[in-house]
Amino acid sequence: MLAARMAGNFGYGLLVIRDSKADFRDLPDFPRRNDANQPRFLSAEDATVVRIQHGSDGDVEVRLWIDDGEAWTRPHGVVGLGQTSLSLPSGRILLCDALQEKSVTATVTPGNYCLQIYADELANASAMDILLSTRP
Repeated sequence: MLAARMAGNFGYGLLVIRDSKADFRDLPDFPRRNDANQPRFLSAEDATVVRIQHGSDGDVEVRLWIDDGEAWTRPHGVVGLGQTSLSLPSGRILLCDALQEKSVTATVTPGNYCLQIYADELANASAMDILLSTRP
């Protein structure tokens, strides 16, 4: 089920996915090297930060899907960037830019989830599909 959608300019090229009450500032920094082996995302217990297209290169569309057992399509998500776990004790997932100027939320049952990240490109993605499920 499509739970939320947002599009716009993500100035710093980062998408933050977190529990609405989380302080995502405890995430480690991305390594400072500039090469193809850069991680595409970093995770903590209640937050994940994903590298996306920088705002100077254009807008990004992000869609949040909640796995309700029904089949879903991911037209944007031709590349799987990986999966991680995400704790949502508040029952509200927040997707936002690094400065939290653009955001969208969705309500879920409080608990631990599997977060699968898909993009239109491996690097500098301009379209993202995020799948939240209770099973890996």
